[in-house]
Amino acid sequence: MFKVGQILYYARIMKTVDVYEILELKVRTAEDTYFVGTNKNTKQAYLLSNSYLNKIVFEDRKDALRVVKEAEKNRKAISNEKYYEDY
Repeated sequence: MFKVGQILYYARIMKTVDVYEILELKVRTAEDTYFVGTNKNTKQAYLLSNSYLNKIVFEDRKDALRVVKEAEKNRKAISNEKYYEDY
């Protein structure tokens, strides 16, 4: 399914901590049911299932961006607190 060295885009959505981002992953290990992708910037590894393809892992960055923007648009406020800078 995936080839070692292939570039994939991971739509990392964590609603509870208000994280919506796209990570560019390079496939390091590819097996029948899972793959390991390494973030190109931080070198952090992510173990992901092959079943995530076209759900949160995409071959095209535009598709990942669409999913992240849709999730951001539908997000709920975590807290009613307002944050101000300290002077």
